[in-house]
Amino acid sequence: MPRQPGPPAGSAERVRSESSSAGAAQTGTEVLALPQAPDPDYYTARELDRYPRALAPFQVKRAAGDGAGEVRLEILIDERGIVQEMIFAGPAAPARVEEALRAALAATRFLPAQKDGRAVRSRIVLSISLSQNKR
Repeated sequence: MPRQPGPPAGSAERVRSESSSAGAAQTGTEVLALPQAPDPDYYTARELDRYPRALAPFQVKRAAGDGAGEVRLEILIDERGIVQEMIFAGPAAPARVEEALRAALAATRFLPAQKDGRAVRSRIVLSISLSQNKR
C-alpha cells in the first residue's frame, strides 16, 4: 500500500508553537498588546460622558449692521479636538458673519469629548448669540 503524504517538515513545530503561545496568553505569562483601531463614529451629546470644551474663548469680529440674533451650528470635532466640519443649522446670518464664525471655530482647539474613558469624535450643536455691541 502506498504511503500517505504527511504534513510538510516543520509544520508540527509550527502547530505546537502556536498552541503553546495561545496557552501562554491564556495563562497570563505573555500578553500581546494590539493597537486600538480608531473609532469612526461621531457621538452626539447624549452618548458622551464628557462634552468637548473650547480650550480658549473664541471671538468673532463683526461690523456694525451685521444684525443680531442667534446662529445654530452643527460642529464635528475629532478625537484630537480639531474641528473637522461645521454646518449652519439655524437661521441664516449675513455671509461675512458666517465666514467670521467659520474662521474663528476652525482656529479654536477643543478638549475632545470622552466616552468610556477615551477621547472620541463628537457631533455637537452650538448656539451663538449675535448681540449688538453697545459702545
